[in-house]
Amino acid sequence: MSLRRTDELAGYEAMQSQKLEKGTTPDIKEAFYVGEEGHVFTGTKFGDNQWPSDPLYKHAFMAYYHAVYALSKDLFSILAQSLQISPEFFQDFLTDEVSLARFLHYPPTPPIETARGVGAHTDFGAMTLLWQDDVGGLQIFHPMVQDWIDVDPVPGAYVVNLGDMMQVWTAGLYKSTLHRVVNRSGKERYSIAFFNEGRLDYRVKRIIVGKGSAEDEEGITVHEHLKRRYKESYEFADSDEF
Repeated sequence: MSLRRTDELAGYEAMQSQKLEKGTTPDIKEAFYVGEEGHVFTGTKFGDNQWPSDPLYKHAFMAYYHAVYALSKDLFSILAQSLQISPEFFQDFLTDEVSLARFLHYPPTPPIETARGVGAHTDFGAMTLLWQDDVGGLQIFHPMVQDWIDVDPVPGAYVVNLGDMMQVWTAGLYKSTLHRVVNRSGKERYSIAFFNEGRLDYRVKRIIVGKGSAEDEEGITVHEHLKRRYKESYEFADSDEF
């Protein structure tokens, strides 16, 4: 398997190239990104996947991508109904989307206070579906108890996170989930995160429960929102600030 780091962040992402939490080392993980050809959003632009030489990887990764994308569409329909709006409300947002599947590998996190597999962060987009193996290490910050809670793996189940975009969209009614990974198991950890990011030029306007979009507001495009969040996290990894 031949992997190469690209300036576009499509394909292979090298170990410790991202940092999502102040005061920590860069994230102790590596990843492989895939999305629809031509629609792979890289933080500043979109383009094609960067594949390993063996075609089996493309077949397997894209089959997974399409299956989980279909599942996410069903979940958006349920989410719309929870907001008392049409089940088809998110269809335009989901057309020509720039979603990503991120295949992740975490070595054991060193026993250092500032070391993280992934630092504490909220996801950038609208919805994340996470499959994790049986090693564990995922934690969410519970605001009621003001402490980190382990999210133990459940065979056959996904962890579903709402991200920053959904928090903006619902004016804080639904909140993005603060989470991190600290792999103290001594084992290699693997997970797959599917980020449903929507269509780049879609304009996100506040949802009014029972009515729909607040059409009198300008809102923000998906592209503007994601570009800002990607820029923050990858520039932070290259800085010397802890």
